[in-house]
Amino acid sequence: MNDAQKRENANTMSEVDSGKPYGSRGQNRGEEVALDVRLQNGDAWGFSYSYLLAWRFHAEAGQIVLVFPAYEVKVNGRNLRSLYDLLLQRHVRWLQESGPQQAKFAEEGEAVITSIKIEER
Repeated sequence: MNDAQKRENANTMSEVDSGKPYGSRGQNRGEEVALDVRLQNGDAWGFSYSYLLAWRFHAEAGQIVLVFPAYEVKVNGRNLRSLYDLLLQRHVRWLQESGPQQAKFAEEGEAVITSIKIEER
């Protein structure tokens, strides 16, 4: 691993520790290969973007649905439109559920992921 990759990994871990609901490298840094989904209980799932069949943003329900061949990932929360736009472009590296305190004290307009459900299809 070169120095740039080590810095990138350190930045990703500090973002996760900060309680942000998702991490992205930005729109000018290219597409991600996989999506890391982290649940509040400590479990984590990895999904290859190449197997993402469909996705939907349901504004009224505050939900994003990602459809993979064997699973559906349902991301619930508020202010999720910008996250959906980044997912469309494959710029999201990881998602994580917000803890109750993080969700309670999120700033107005800030994305909050209240729950993530992974279901077999």
